[in-house]
Amino acid sequence: FAVDDIGRICLSAERTAQVAGRRSVFAKSDMIHAQQKGYNPPEVLRGLCDAVARNFRTAVVRSHAVVPPVALIGGVANNAAVVRALREAFGLDDSSLIVPSAFAHIPAIGAAVAAATSDQTPDPSRIEQLIAAGHADAPAAPGAKFPVTAPLSMENVILLRDRELPYETPSWSGKIDAYLGIDVGSVSTNLALIDTEGSVITEIYTRTEGRPIEVVSDALREIRRRCGRDVNIRGVGTTGSGRELIGRLVGADTINDEITAHKTGATFIGQKMLAGRVPDTIFEIGGQDSKYISLQDDIVVDFTMNEACAAGTGSFLEERADELDIAIIGQFAELALSSMNTVHRVHGARREQLHASRRQQSGHRRRARLLGGLQLHQSRGARAEDRRYDFLPGGHGVQRRGGGGLRCGLR
Repeated sequence: FAVDDIGRICLSAERTAQVAGRRSVFAKSDMIHAQQKGYNPPEVLRGLCDAVARNFRTAVVRSHAVVPPVALIGGVANNAAVVRALREAFGLDDSSLIVPSAFAHIPAIGAAVAAATSDQTPDPSRIEQLIAAGHADAPAAPGAKFPVTAPLSMENVILLRDRELPYETPSWSGKIDAYLGIDVGSVSTNLALIDTEGSVITEIYTRTEGRPIEVVSDALREIRRRCGRDVNIRGVGTTGSGRELIGRLVGADTINDEITAHKTGATFIGQKMLAGRVPDTIFEIGGQDSKYISLQDDIVVDFTMNEACAAGTGSFLEERADELDIAIIGQFAELALSSMNTVHRVHGARREQLHASRRQQSGHRRRARLLGGLQLHQSRGARAEDRRYDFLPGGHGVQRRGGGGLRCGLR
């Protein structure tokens, strides 16, 4: 849907999905789960609009008195569903909460009025500097200094995808026994068809797009088109946030949580592709979740995941890539690896202060601080390839239960 159409679409909803508004990672999860329960997009979006209004009242206005008339300004005022939700949340009618005709431009109008009444002499040359700084190849702003860290290196990284050879169909006639795995996540849906030896016959990566049933149906049709004549599917397993729904629809033989699926897959890959070197640690960064999993003798002995902060997840990276007009697939990694002056978000005494305060901050505030650091360096002229920040989830919401350090390695 176009953003401008969301308000009108929400007004047609006959019921409202329950969506948390306090933290974005919870809101996204609630929206996905609501879709998996059968809520249609207008009903889910209406729940999101209601959540925005509730959060504004409880987190921003709180106990402050609201005396009408009230003017609602900013781009969100263009969303009729949010306007209605705010009126309901504060008990205001149409005449008590008004949306000015220039709702999106009120701050700019105010800045212009302030400039008109200022005694300072204008300096047009600064506008030219600002325009020049907006070009992609513009150097950093004069006098701008950024804390930097060592360039990224792939020296100690083994890319298993480079070791996977194209699948070769056995020479004998007849169909191949195969097993299908379906991972339905918040952002992407992945299907892998393997033979009895664990070799990948074919795989599909596609966007979930909030439509898990349709997306999985299309993917299954594609697998049938590719391999239908050559395989007998002997078993199906599902995992991911949509595992229950899709598992029931496809008649899955097993429905597994992500921790179990990660452990089983990583152990098998270690035995098959790393000469028996089985990982004892798994880092998983998904669309909304980030996980740390510790294994001992192929058994999960410890795990944790981000509970509130979405800063260390794929959706956060994708949002930043969109803002920078960078393709998240391919180009993002190429630019980050090419940087020789990787900008650090904080350093020195400031980092120590942040570490002390971070423990007292809720997840959405940590995410906001990370985004604020990104925007600050961007405004000062840091180049796109150098703006690779502390995105790892360990610093942004992933904490080990019970305290202590994280044990990592490869045995």
